[in-house]
Amino acid sequence: EQKERLVRELVSGNLTPAAKSALHIEQVASFGNACGSIACVHSLSNADLSITGPLAHFRETTAHMSTARERGNILVASDIHSLSDKSASDSVAQTVCPDTGDTYLGHHYCSFVSMNAHIVELDGTKASPVDHGPISSDSDLLKEAARVVREEWMQVEPDRIDFSLMALAKTG
Repeated sequence: EQKERLVRELVSGNLTPAAKSALHIEQVASFGNACGSIACVHSLSNADLSITGPLAHFRETTAHMSTARERGNILVASDIHSLSDKSASDSVAQTVCPDTGDTYLGHHYCSFVSMNAHIVELDGTKASPVDHGPISSDSDLLKEAARVVREEWMQVEPDRIDFSLMALAKTG
């Protein structure tokens, strides 16, 4: 039932208020294979945080834009893109950078954020944010994201074991 509702929303363009309120960014081809960077920008741009530097400038510049593609094109021209490329190609990086022309890598990052008491998936390769339903105010976002991964991804492909989660969290 939930899956059917999500498909109807995506096809019809009728997004929930929570999905509409998320700042969504398209991972445009010229940004390259940087889904991890896009996921981090999604998470931080939609968090209730006081941020500075290139990310603050990006958020201010793109807040009024109506499409994820516009935001993606601005991101390509931003300092965030060059910082992403630099950190990914640094000698301390743990993963070999794929060629920017590689179309299938077999792995992908997306982001889960809490918007208007709903858990929303942000994926730069999807046309829009995906609202996975309400969460209680005292709910742990990591637990809710793990639930979505378990129920909507792992149960669909139970033989796949290459799911992992990473959390961006405040300390202290």
